[in-house]
Amino acid sequence: MNIFRMRSSFVALSIAAVSVCTAAGTSPAVFATLPGPVGISATTTNVLYTHPFCETVAGTRAITALGGSPFSVLPDQFQGTDQNVTCAENYLATSPGLGGFPAGATYVFAVVNQGTSSEARVILREPGNTIFATLPPGFAPVNHAYVSFDTVGTFGFALLVTGQSGVIGYNSSGGVLFNYTFSLPGAYAFEGATVVPLSYGACPGCVFITVSNPSAAGVILYAAPGASSLSVWDANAPKEPESIQFVPAHPCSYNGYSYFVSGYSALNPGNPTPSAILAYTPAQLAPYAGQLLVPDEYTGIIWAYSGPNTRTIFSDTGYQLEGAQIVECSPGTGCPATQGYWKHHTFPSSMFVGGKFTLGTFSYTASDLVNVLNSPPKQGDATLILAHQLIAAIANVNAGAQVTSAGATAIAQAELLFINNPSISFTTYVSASSTLGSQMVALSNTLDNYNSAVGLNCSEGSGLH
Repeated sequence: MNIFRMRSSFVALSIAAVSVCTAAGTSPAVFATLPGPVGISATTTNVLYTHPFCETVAGTRAITALGGSPFSVLPDQFQGTDQNVTCAENYLATSPGLGGFPAGATYVFAVVNQGTSSEARVILREPGNTIFATLPPGFAPVNHAYVSFDTVGTFGFALLVTGQSGVIGYNSSGGVLFNYTFSLPGAYAFEGATVVPLSYGACPGCVFITVSNPSAAGVILYAAPGASSLSVWDANAPKEPESIQFVPAHPCSYNGYSYFVSGYSALNPGNPTPSAILAYTPAQLAPYAGQLLVPDEYTGIIWAYSGPNTRTIFSDTGYQLEGAQIVECSPGTGCPATQGYWKHHTFPSSMFVGGKFTLGTFSYTASDLVNVLNSPPKQGDATLILAHQLIAAIANVNAGAQVTSAGATAIAQAELLFINNPSISFTTYVSASSTLGSQMVALSNTLDNYNSAVGLNCSEGSGLH
């Protein structure tokens, strides 16, 4: 990791938990006071932010870690006074290590070689300023592209990049997995994107995209796994919805906070003073578990969506809001364990919400899951064959086991299989010789390899919690 010295005018930073009074909803803490933060990435070990927006603000264009240490200096080649040339919103995301992306690598939008024949809008892998992907011409004409990861697997664990009127999903090699576009009248621009868990009953494993319009209502779009196009989820969203985040029942945290938001300025557009990183605790998020948080840049309000066209105020911050992220949990380091192990060990509490593990239309207690594990798959019962391995795999992930790409993909595919067949529970007989049964057995074999730690060179169950 390269460490660069920031200019002295840019390291005036203070970190504290100062309450901000809001007109309604939940009050954030001012986690850090600093000049004009834009993009933000939060993990259990660090919070990174990008700055500045415009070259008129003193300082080096960089990704900086909270505390003032520069993580990576970005290309700083802007010239002239045109905002489309001198300004850029460098959104970023840190890889959780899924889908072949290296864990801990940070991916950021940037403009390179400005003013030359080689000028391009790109995604850089940091540290190191390595070009990961070059965005199509016209994709980000005003130097704005949001970056996030599919951590569920229903969209291939892709790196999601939103531009003016579309979202591209990249694989770990920089290849395009999908490219969704959607035409809307007026000055619309795609903003944030997220993939919700398969436990989200309204649209399991769907990708959601926020779309802004400074002169009219914003829009929230979505696509179900495997869909060929986007559809409208909410046609009356806040006018400038900057991002969208799903609130998990058991969020991870950094220094006691689980949701970080860039307060670019105190609702004084173009004047990043005062500005701050705002933060919310797990307890503040708890009442909103299972909902979607959508910050509105224009009003400074963070909205909580419980469904399409159904929202309440989560927090009225008083800031012009930019990037936001719920803390990404660190990749597990333990060794997976077989189904036999989980017959005799307590399941991780994070598997359950209200004492129940829910998959599709069915819910199970811990006792129910043990009974399933203890039930032999008679007469080639493919459902039980798969259920045994899926229960163990989900328990392993929640207990802190390391996750292979094949294992993570198989878990997502198995969960989606049960969701797409809502009449099938873990105890519904399906013949292994049927089309559905053969799919179940194939997934079970992949999960068996994962649970048996094939290729991981570790001792069963070691490091699990």
